[in-house]
Amino acid sequence: MKQVSPAKSLFAFCKSRFSIAQTGANLPCEQLNRHTKEFVQEVQQLTRQRDPKRRLGRLLAPAVLAVALGLVFAPAVGARSFAAPVNRCAPQITGKLFVGKTISSTTGCWSNTPTSYAYQWLRCDQKGANCLKIAGAQSSSYKLTPTDQGNTMMVLVTASNGDGSTGPVNSKPSTVVSAAAAPQNKTPPSITGKAVVGELLFADPGTYSGGLPDRYAYRWQRCNASGSSCAAIAGEARQTYTVRSTDVGFTLRVAVTASNDYGSDVTTSDRTAVVTTTPVKVDVTTSMVASSSVVTCCAATTLSGTVSTAKSGEVITILARPYGELASTVLGTTSTGANGDWSFKVKPSIQTTYQAKTSTSTGPPLSVSVHPRVGLGFQNHVFSTKVTGGSGSTSFAGKIVFFQRRTASGGWATLQKVVLDVNSIARFSAVLPRGVSFVRAYLSPAQAGPGYLDGVSHIKRFNKR
Repeated sequence: MKQVSPAKSLFAFCKSRFSIAQTGANLPCEQLNRHTKEFVQEVQQLTRQRDPKRRLGRLLAPAVLAVALGLVFAPAVGARSFAAPVNRCAPQITGKLFVGKTISSTTGCWSNTPTSYAYQWLRCDQKGANCLKIAGAQSSSYKLTPTDQGNTMMVLVTASNGDGSTGPVNSKPSTVVSAAAAPQNKTPPSITGKAVVGELLFADPGTYSGGLPDRYAYRWQRCNASGSSCAAIAGEARQTYTVRSTDVGFTLRVAVTASNDYGSDVTTSDRTAVVTTTPVKVDVTTSMVASSSVVTCCAATTLSGTVSTAKSGEVITILARPYGELASTVLGTTSTGANGDWSFKVKPSIQTTYQAKTSTSTGPPLSVSVHPRVGLGFQNHVFSTKVTGGSGSTSFAGKIVFFQRRTASGGWATLQKVVLDVNSIARFSAVLPRGVSFVRAYLSPAQAGPGYLDGVSHIKRFNKR
């Protein structure tokens, strides 16, 4: 029988395997694996032959093996890859959050060409936590029902192809679902401040049921001593109003208009006491600084200042407006000490703008920025990360955290991107190179979202031998 040289045998084998690769899209993974194992065994057998040309065979074997393996596992043009889908970004919810409206979900971003997607809608509390599956809600769109009112929504997406399924991957929580109706006042607006010339009055818009308001408008009114015959005060349409001499002998009230896409509701506050004047009214202003203008959720920072009169007993009202809120609210009060100094401790959970109100004026706004708290753990060969904000109640579900390794130059290289689950947690495996590695979890400002700075975990050291 004619002896075939190892080189020719290897060439013929590679040629046959190339034809397999070209039709690989129609072969199951198990068959491809079997062909690969056969190839390796044949290469080993050929290179062990006592052929005069064995050196050539041994020389060519590694190269041909690499080429053939590449041909077997690299899909031809138009062929699919042999791996389950891998998620690259979370799905998103689109549409208006009103009862009766239909909202939809995107698929998110995936590699390895998914061929189908499965969906599951969840109903969560107002903070995006305590989510429960909605029976039968398993399509890419969902019509909001009265049961959803006052809650947030989330969607789970699972991607599949011929090699498996990945997921579910969750979206971030939606905003709160509103009734398809105009706002209805529940607690009337109220006025803070004294009805004395020169005093600054502050309007709290009250609370609302029915449709949730997405904007407020204010109109201050002057009424007679009994609170009737009220007329709007020209040009006074802010949340605050400074009592003037023309108000003496009258009472004041504020009308608040709360609106959304379905209409509006106008509600007035109770009237103030009859406006009086004092023989001498000294204008009182105050400075304000923060012990730290940037904090990590939910650490405390101290607001402090000194009033212009440098007197004790001046009442300071602290107003707060967290990011995304429509109006400021009264956070609390404090009094000045012997030198007119005051302080007030706050714990912002999202970027918050503060103002200090004296009896006659409101100081300039001061914002405190917030980093979300990012944790990084490692147990049983599995990494975990958790992001916390909003006093532990704000959800970061659907956000992407970057798992990073410090480079030789001191920068950070991203090894993996992980999507946070419904509890703002992600668990994942990652392969580190041999030697010492310093790693961290990083949440970019874009992923943290409006009202937050970036977030970074502590750094962990690993020594892989």
